[in-house]
Amino acid sequence: MKTLFSVLCTILITSSFANEISVESKIKHVTVFQRAAQIQRSAQVKVPKGKHQIVLTNLSTRVNQNSIQITGDKDITILSVSFQQNYLKNNEENEKTKRIQDSLNLMSEKLIDIKNNQWLLREEKDLLLKNKALSQTGSNNNTEEIIKRANFYRLRLREIVTEETKENKKHNECQAIINKLNAQLRQNRAVKGKSVGEIVIEVESKLTQTTSMQVSYNVS
Repeated sequence: MKTLFSVLCTILITSSFANEISVESKIKHVTVFQRAAQIQRSAQVKVPKGKHQIVLTNLSTRVNQNSIQITGDKDITILSVSFQQNYLKNNEENEKTKRIQDSLNLMSEKLIDIKNNQWLLREEKDLLLKNKALSQTGSNNNTEEIIKRANFYRLRLREIVTEETKENKKHNECQAIINKLNAQLRQNRAVKGKSVGEIVIEVESKLTQTTSMQVSYNVS
């Protein structure tokens, strides 16, 4: 019964806060000590009327909870402050990694198509130039035929050069996107398995308002 009662109390306490407001804060000042450092951050938060949890995300996992200090410039009641480590961020990063990998696969397939088109254009151009050389040694080299063949080669070669320029541009753009996706993929894989620190501030506001919160804490 005690266990069930504890669970019910937890549910009731959690449900009493209408929303969780995730906020990214900015570092304003750092004071370095011999074995620790004090971090000062600020964040603009729009707080609706009622009780809410403001979660300052993407912090160090080495925050000293007892050192956390919160101030605001509006009439908002701070009910409690706590620190936690969020391992669920890994699931979000895994989903992000999957989306990046899917995009990378699509762009790689597109790059293969572009390279194939470039190869076909080069082959056609080489074939035209070889045929041009052979036609010059043929028996049917009257003026009318020479002009006709010259016009054909000139027009088609111009078309090929134009198409090659377009394909080269597509190739460069596609390769740039692939490079960017690869960089994002490496970055995501580098943080895989890591947790992030979060400061949870339970507040109550009598009206909807935007407040500037100042946060100070020590890390070891």
